[in-house]
Amino acid sequence: MTVGEVIPARVSATGPHWGLVLSDIDDDEPIVEPPSLLPGGPPWLTEESEELRVEEPEPLAPPTLQLTEPADLTDETPTAPTPVRVTPSPSFLDRNHPRPGPPPGNALPAAAQAPGSTRGLLLKIDGLVAEIGQLKVEREDVRNQLLAASDERAQLRYLLDQAERRANRAENDLKAARARLRKAGSVKSGPAVEAPPQFADPERGFRYLVLTQWARRTLPSEQSERPLPDFVVGERFLESLARLEGIKEEKVADVVFEIVTGLAPQIPGREVHHLRKGTGGDDPVRVRDDGAVAWRASLQVNTPSARRIHYWALPNGQFELARVATHDDFDV
Repeated sequence: MTVGEVIPARVSATGPHWGLVLSDIDDDEPIVEPPSLLPGGPPWLTEESEELRVEEPEPLAPPTLQLTEPADLTDETPTAPTPVRVTPSPSFLDRNHPRPGPPPGNALPAAAQAPGSTRGLLLKIDGLVAEIGQLKVEREDVRNQLLAASDERAQLRYLLDQAERRANRAENDLKAARARLRKAGSVKSGPAVEAPPQFADPERGFRYLVLTQWARRTLPSEQSERPLPDFVVGERFLESLARLEGIKEEKVADVVFEIVTGLAPQIPGREVHHLRKGTGGDDPVRVRDDGAVAWRASLQVNTPSARRIHYWALPNGQFELARVATHDDFDV
């Protein structure tokens, strides 16, 4: 009897003390089928000792290569090999028994391990070249944007510097103005300006204003040579002066000083001209029965409803103040 040999035996006793009998067994006596180690599996032992039988798997079919653009060729999944059915045998327990090697179907065919075709590589190269070109264009766009941003930054820096300089100048001016204000506040105020004199007679008050303008505008050294001529205040003059708005009496007195001293015709702003019977330039001049001629002079210019003064040039050389009115009023 050798290791791995299978011989029939009769169980003479069961546990806990098992007993086997090898004698008194006929060759034609039926043998009970050994139990299985796995549920539904083959018997643990067979009557004859058999070597491990390994069925050769069917050879694998070469995979079909499918070309896709622009990706490389890919291999299809190979067909799974037929499983090897192994019949159990006591020879598995013998360490010296040779073991079957791996099935030859594990190696892939050489065609499956080959690189992609030339066409696939060319398509991939074309795609990469196009992508590189697009990236170069994007790089140029980014570079141009960067240059534009740099120019804008420099311009903003210049504007900021200018604004800071203006702010510094304004701050210095503010400090100087505050200093002048403090200095002016510390100076004692001079004597209060006296109110102009008041007259019960309006004509005397207006004559005083005319005399004041003559004294202000005539040098003391010339006052003896250029005295203030006498003039006549018409009946309607003071009444029209009291009703007229938009001009001060001092201004009217200043123009009257120019009229009676003969300065008004020499001043372009006075626009001295005859007062005619109509609005036309060819209309006859207004003349009174006593021979006095009507004149008109401007109290204001470039002003809406500019004020005018009407007066008479008397035959004796004096002037009579008729009335003051607006630009569109020609009554004398």
